[in-house]
Amino acid sequence: MLKFLLCTFLFTTLLFSSSNIENKTIKLLGFKKDSISKRLKIRDLTNLSYKEFKIKDPYLKKDVVYGGVLLNKFIDAYAKTNVSKVIITAIDDYQITLYKKDWKNNTILLASKIDGHYSSYQERGPLRVIYPDYDSSLEKYNKNLVNWIWMIKSIEFK
Repeated sequence: MLKFLLCTFLFTTLLFSSSNIENKTIKLLGFKKDSISKRLKIRDLTNLSYKEFKIKDPYLKKDVVYGGVLLNKFIDAYAKTNVSKVIITAIDDYQITLYKKDWKNNTILLASKIDGHYSSYQERGPLRVIYPDYDSSLEKYNKNLVNWIWMIKSIEFK
């Protein structure tokens, strides 16, 4: 029993450690480009038109600078051209589905950094979806709050 508890503690410590968060990977599934690996390191996202946005985070209730890549640029770089939706899954198996009209008509950021550093699991990292244009007074953004997903483990192109 003690061995089991020790192994569980070590695994959890490694999983949630902040060190080398940029080397953590997410799975890419479905209609990805043939030249793309099934695993993507978080740090590789900064090579794609990196953008930063200062927003009032509706969950943290404070101003935060998020950095990452726009979802449409991500899809252009990693998915085949016939992709019409993406399914994004978090480590707790919470899922969202975003359609082509969503990433064409909205600014959606795959954020890997928060306030200038890679976001750890304690900060709901290493990857999350945010809407940088969020405005709580507009109904369309309140409907999109369910799409603010964090601790992403996989992205499936369909």
